[in-house]
Amino acid sequence: MGSGACRVRRGAEASRGGAMLSRRVALAAVAAAVAVAAYAVVMPQDPAGGPGAAHVGQDAVSASNRFATDFYGQVSGGDGNIFFSPVSMYVAFSALYEGARGETAEQIRDAFGLDADADARHGDIGGLVERIGRAGPDSTLAMANALWVDDGLDLLDSYRDVVRDNYGAHAERLDLQEDGAERVNGWMEENTNGAIRDVLSEKDISSMTRLIITNAIHFAGEWETQFPIDYTHDDYFWKNSMDNTLVEMMAVTDIFDYASFGSHQMVRLPYKGAGLSMLVLLPNDRDGIRGLEESISAQNIDKWRGNLKPMMTHVEMPKFETNSDYNLVNYLRNLGVADVFEPGASDLSGIGTDAGTGLGMHVSVAIHKGFVSVDEVGTEAAAATVLSAESDSVPDRQIFTADHPFIFVIQDDETGALLFMGRVTDPAAG
Repeated sequence: MGSGACRVRRGAEASRGGAMLSRRVALAAVAAAVAVAAYAVVMPQDPAGGPGAAHVGQDAVSASNRFATDFYGQVSGGDGNIFFSPVSMYVAFSALYEGARGETAEQIRDAFGLDADADARHGDIGGLVERIGRAGPDSTLAMANALWVDDGLDLLDSYRDVVRDNYGAHAERLDLQEDGAERVNGWMEENTNGAIRDVLSEKDISSMTRLIITNAIHFAGEWETQFPIDYTHDDYFWKNSMDNTLVEMMAVTDIFDYASFGSHQMVRLPYKGAGLSMLVLLPNDRDGIRGLEESISAQNIDKWRGNLKPMMTHVEMPKFETNSDYNLVNYLRNLGVADVFEPGASDLSGIGTDAGTGLGMHVSVAIHKGFVSVDEVGTEAAAATVLSAESDSVPDRQIFTADHPFIFVIQDDETGALLFMGRVTDPAAG
């Protein structure tokens, strides 16, 4: 395709030979569309076939896509931009699932649509991870997984082997409380080309932390048909029917895959040489984002995508950059994943046990961070998922640390007589 862009005229403008995407759109609509279509960025646009498709289990793709719209439904209730990588969370929790047992495993399996058959699941996940890793002169897409194992965890060899062989996740032993945050953050920064930083803070890791599972995904690609910089102009972006803001609006006219429906439009913007594209879903009304969100499902996106046809289309959309940060615990509870976060209820016995107490673990921290930047040349997107598991506490153990002033008595245990009584405010005073 050529760059065949035309200069934008102010006011209403009909596209040549076809439909037009209005430039007066809501930023929330574009951000929502990008978030919903995030898997379209990181997944190939050849669900029915194409190079490499045979190596990707379609069950894993379908399950990840269903989770994408389920999770979107959880985070879309408020205002503001949204961006996440469903495939990053899917792979991280699939790795956790390999060591989950009983009701804990069932809840994770149901929420993420994982295959209960280990051989089938491993084939799907292995193919998915392998398919994501690719690089070319104009686009790169990469995923990395890792296990960070505290010295206090008796890690089962069987778990270490399955995540290494099927997820490419190698285990590194270290003192997590001492070095975990620095090592994990450095690994994330390295595997997202610096786009994701400071995922973990020192407060996220305690003396009870025994295991951290990490997933990182990074994409950088140039548009197949770029937005000419000369045609970028200042224009109003309508956040709703009453409120607008001035933004830098990009513009291009060319042949794109496009479809129009009763309440919204869709366009596919391909990237060079990677078999990847961005789908943008745009409600026709400035206040239409909530209605569009109510109809979002993996099944509907597939149906809408199937109606795309190449036609001459004038596209205007804003340049934008978004950072996101999600604490996943409550969102996943709402999707039915509860036990894994509860000490005593969580069963991660397929991973290992605390070396000192022999007790199991529960997930105490579940974080997802995202970054996306869209401009005239292309897109950079990255995301990180971190799951941190703590050792369950010794049942009924209370903590009593007399590191500040206290009162004491010496008593006769049989009669209860207080034989001596005192107070300590300075143990070193003599």
